[in-house]
Amino acid sequence: ELPTDKPRPAVRTFNGSGESLMLDADLSAALQKLANAEQCTLFMLLLAGFGVLLGRYSTSDDIVIGTPISGRSDPGLEDIVGIFLNTLALRCDLSGNPSFHELLRKTRGSVLDAYQHQDLPFERLVDKLQLGRNLSHSQIFQVMFTVNAGEPAPFEFNGLTTNAIGFDYGTAKFDLNLSMTDTGNGLGAFIEY
Repeated sequence: ELPTDKPRPAVRTFNGSGESLMLDADLSAALQKLANAEQCTLFMLLLAGFGVLLGRYSTSDDIVIGTPISGRSDPGLEDIVGIFLNTLALRCDLSGNPSFHELLRKTRGSVLDAYQHQDLPFERLVDKLQLGRNLSHSQIFQVMFTVNAGEPAPFEFNGLTTNAIGFDYGTAKFDLNLSMTDTGNGLGAFIEY
C-alpha cells in the first residue's frame, strides 16, 4: 500500500497522468557498470532500486512488481506474427534489511526463477491463487516496471518517415508504471500514476 493524497475509490477509474525524466549518460553508464560488476542485467539492478524506493514509501519489506515478458520462449513461435506478451509477478524481498549488494543477488535469483515459469499464463496464476475480485485495484500487484533496450527506430514507407513520440493518455492501469528506455544518451524514464 503506497501512501496517497486521497482514499482509493471503490471502483477503479483508470484516471491518471505521467511524468518523464532523463538520467544523463554518465549516470546511466555507471548503473550499467555496477550491473556488470554484480553479474546482473540493468533490468535487475533498476528493479532492485525501484523495489527499495517502493519499500521506503510503503513501509513494507515484501514488494511485488509486475513486468511484461515477450512470451516467445517456444522456437516454433519465432516466425508467427503477433504479440505473445505475458506478465510476470516479481517479488522484491527487503526483509532483514539487506545491503544493496545482497538485494541485487536476491533480485537476480527472483528474476531468473520467474523466467523459468514465464510460460504460465498470468490469468492462470490469478485463478489458482483465488484472491477474490476487488474492483478498486489489481490483486497481485499495483506497480508495473519495464526496461526497453532502445527507442524504436524510425520507420519508412513510400517516402513517409515516422518517429515515436511520447504521449500522456491521461489514464493509468496501475497505481504506478515505471518504464525506462536506453536512449543512447542516457536512460529515459516515464512514470505513469
